[in-house]
Amino acid sequence: MEFIDIIEKYRNIVDAEIGKFFDAKIAALQDDFLRESYGHLKEFVLGPGKRLRPVSMIMAFSAVNGSGGEKEEMAYPLSIVPEMVHCSTLIHDDLIDEDKIRRHKPTMHKLFEQKFREKFNDRHHYGDLFSSHSKRFAVSMAMLQGNILNSMVSSCIMESGLKESLKNKAVRMFNGAYSKTNEGQMLDLAISEKDIVAEEEYMRMASAKTASLFSASLKFGAMMNNARPSQLDALGNYSNAVALAFQIQDDIMDIIREMEKGRAIGTDIRKGNKTLITVYALEKSSEDDKKALLGVLGSSASEKDMEKAIEIIKASGALEYAANYANELAKAAKEHLKKAKLNEQGHKFFEDFAEFAVKRKS
Repeated sequence: MEFIDIIEKYRNIVDAEIGKFFDAKIAALQDDFLRESYGHLKEFVLGPGKRLRPVSMIMAFSAVNGSGGEKEEMAYPLSIVPEMVHCSTLIHDDLIDEDKIRRHKPTMHKLFEQKFREKFNDRHHYGDLFSSHSKRFAVSMAMLQGNILNSMVSSCIMESGLKESLKNKAVRMFNGAYSKTNEGQMLDLAISEKDIVAEEEYMRMASAKTASLFSASLKFGAMMNNARPSQLDALGNYSNAVALAFQIQDDIMDIIREMEKGRAIGTDIRKGNKTLITVYALEKSSEDDKKALLGVLGSSASEKDMEKAIEIIKASGALEYAANYANELAKAAKEHLKKAKLNEQGHKFFEDFAEFAVKRKS
């Protein structure tokens, strides 16, 4: 079975598990408003996406100990855990970035802003942070929705049929990944305000923000099927390299019009995000080009200025540098994969994943 076919097969399985989990939670609620709110959470988690983390978790389970296939169903209910952690961070990321659209639908705070205006009369809010009651309601609800979603991770694990010792390990692992992801977001916010950022700073931020949850997903899946410590170490190293390669490819896709990242070209530039390509371009460009690029980063630049900024980035050699960096990470990931001693199906899947990370266009 080809990589994309495997992703599609298990995505449908994961989505069915997400639906069952949320339906049970919603059925237990007495309050109509809470039922509606949890329904929005369910819809958000089931939004369009490849479910790469949960699918990789299932594949890691099956890969580490024989064929794995005959008992992989054990991993299905818990495969939703990394997706819920991920979606919790997305809800909060959308608040931080003030994004209006996520996966072609309103972000959680924009949804609740619309809901407020449908049900209540909006009016001015006299506070330090918000100008209207609808804005205060929307941001507050999105914060709480993200918190609730992350709390469901622990309940999903603790209500499962895992051994108690493994439950505790899982909770600690995903709590740790959640903390690291938030630390990465904190670093991202900090370096976005700096004019010049060292490559090491970017990699440290990306490793925390992107790699930690992917690593936890693979290692937890393998742990459930009694993986050896050497396999867990190898999968951890593999996942760190692949996740960084994936993130760098994301950075590249942001300024290539032919690629389909699902948002306007140069979004990272408009937000002021310091990606590997902007870090490199700022280091290698002339003073005039550096000044022009800094003038566009984090601004509501015109289309003409954005095109100029992208030209500066391309002229600096940043795209080639980033692509080579990502490819080297993919190669390193494959070397780590060999040490994991997976079965044939699992090895091929994760080898294909490394290729997918650097060759995808959407």
